[in-house]
Amino acid sequence: MAAGPVGLFHVAGVTPEAPTAAAALGGEPPERTISLTPAMIRAARDRLSTEAGDGLDAVAVGGPHFSLDEFAQLIALLHGRRSSVPFQVCTGRHVVEALRRDDRLQVLGAAGITIVADAGLAAIACSMGSGVLMTNSAAVAGGVSGAQAAFGSLEDCVASAVAGRIIRDDRPWW
Repeated sequence: MAAGPVGLFHVAGVTPEAPTAAAALGGEPPERTISLTPAMIRAARDRLSTEAGDGLDAVAVGGPHFSLDEFAQLIALLHGRRSSVPFQVCTGRHVVEALRRDDRLQVLGAAGITIVADAGLAAIACSMGSGVLMTNSAAVAGGVSGAQAAFGSLEDCVASAVAGRIIRDDRPWW
């Protein structure tokens, strides 16, 4: 059983248990259909962010745990650059072992990335105390304890970590 402050849902064609909308709905019609607008999506992102300004103290991603595919995307986004603020990624120990085997763990370390095995983002957020934490996890951004949250895409998190201040590209939210 899992519980958290954010509801979970299936995305047809994305969530493994929902290859199609019909599979996700179990053959039943939807109870309600909501047509999202760009303004609604941006407003949701903004509600998950409690920071004021562009100050940034740390970045944490991996809620749920980061996959090997996400690590490949992270390394590509870094382009050999280094984070200028603490940047933690939560993942499972089996993923850490895979990263170690093919030297990606060393590449990530050289970029200033700290890998946290078998712990969640909430623990990182709570241990941070005050300050501004940027994350791509809606569950953590919506309930950061003591810290202010900045919610954004993985691309936003990497760009912000490298720059040392919050940077957001609004194009994906439109």
